[in-house]
Amino acid sequence: MTPIRILRRLRPTLAAAPLRPALFALLAAVSASAGAAFPESLAGTTWRVVAARDQSTLVIESQAAAGAPGSENCRKINGALNDLAPIEGYYCPGTGQFQFLHRNADSGSTVRVFTGNVSEAAEIDAPLFIGGTVSIHAQAFGPRGEHNFSAIGK
Repeated sequence: MTPIRILRRLRPTLAAAPLRPALFALLAAVSASAGAAFPESLAGTTWRVVAARDQSTLVIESQAAAGAPGSENCRKINGALNDLAPIEGYYCPGTGQFQFLHRNADSGSTVRVFTGNVSEAAEIDAPLFIGGTVSIHAQAFGPRGEHNFSAIGK
């Protein structure tokens, strides 16, 4: 329930002066807990990914610190798909937006590009979700073109 709805339901109670400080403290606590935020870092996270009917495991191993050059709003991320193929990209903690390139382990060529958003963390220890599009550049990973993908944090 939003703080506005709470205020409307409790309007008659608001007239009682002794209850006002306690009521406003309660409303402030409800408002603060209702707000969800994007995770500050994806470093050390593991995801179960489904893209173009292909299942894989994504591990984001590291994320650049906020003070790193070029990291004012978005931070560089590195990791691997299926403990084999390197990924490199960026994550923006303020918006939840990310993009990463899946590179061929041997040649280093980009074979897929993942673009999407991370869900807001609504509760402590609740799973996170990501979703977006994957552009397939190598037919070994499915039909070329843009496809949807989704993932859940483990």
